[in-house]
Amino acid sequence: MNRRTHPCLVAFLLCAGTSLLSAQARSLTDVAAGARVRLTVQDSLRQQPIIPARQVMVGEFVRASADSVWLRPVGSGEVGVAREFIRGAAISRGASRWRSALTFGAGFGVLVALSVWSDQVDRNVDHRARNVWIGAGVGLGIGTIIGAISPYEHWRGIRR
Repeated sequence: MNRRTHPCLVAFLLCAGTSLLSAQARSLTDVAAGARVRLTVQDSLRQQPIIPARQVMVGEFVRASADSVWLRPVGSGEVGVAREFIRGAAISRGASRWRSALTFGAGFGVLVALSVWSDQVDRNVDHRARNVWIGAGVGLGIGTIIGAISPYEHWRGIRR
């Protein structure tokens, strides 16, 4: 293949980019009733040191009006939240074993690789790069198994 950019590759990247942008362009007014939603709400006091003053509310979306959003948390009635206090919103993508395995595996692989690298920084070791790659592979494998055994919920951000 020559150095010129292939026109099909450019068209594919443009289509992929616009589809990603349109997928992220959803707002709370577009969410269907019954969808699982997570709202990050401004709070008056910090819950723990260092973290920002906020609370996270997760529940079933009921409705949205011009000035508020209504959720139904598990085991509760409807709760209204004023839009001016909402700092972030996300819609659930569900719990996926594959996505959990890949994301947890990648994160754990990087963590193990960094820990092996930091352990060998001061040593005069000829096999430092090999050890880091082995640590990354082991971390990836263990993390993938843990993520597949214990899947967790994934979220996609939406506009308020």
